[in-house]
Amino acid sequence: MLKSSNCKNYHSYRCLLIDYLSVLQKLNEIIPSVLDTPQKIGLATLLQKQIKGYNDLKDDKQVVGDIEELQNCIIRRLAERAENARNIVKKETIPDDKLKPPDDVWCLSVMPEEDDLLYQTIFLKGNKAKGGYNDLDHYLEIQYRLYRKDCIVPL
Repeated sequence: MLKSSNCKNYHSYRCLLIDYLSVLQKLNEIIPSVLDTPQKIGLATLLQKQIKGYNDLKDDKQVVGDIEELQNCIIRRLAERAENARNIVKKETIPDDKLKPPDDVWCLSVMPEEDDLLYQTIFLKGNKAKGGYNDLDHYLEIQYRLYRKDCIVPL
């Protein structure tokens, strides 16, 4: 890890770049999760471009090596995080056909009630894009609830 620059009175651009790299390294060491976003790899890449464009630092093997190590570390953690997200077992979802509505659709008021307007606790089953409905009552229940929601929610 680079030590912070030793500038006394005049803080040059070289010192600024080295200090910026030191801050990123320290963050990576102390709180690695802070750098675990794709935007942070962009910060490290921007720093690398600035270092390579600055004549005093582009030949400094330690500085170039440290920034590459930091980038690789961030990329490795991002890849691990993505892999962990892929491996999360998805919860089993209950098919809409198995869900039991809390109330009978035929007892619902056509006009919205106070609870419908204030709390909007509307039980919905998704419209079937594939497959068929169980029967005519099943079709009418789903369509009525969806239409009623479309009319009540904007209120």
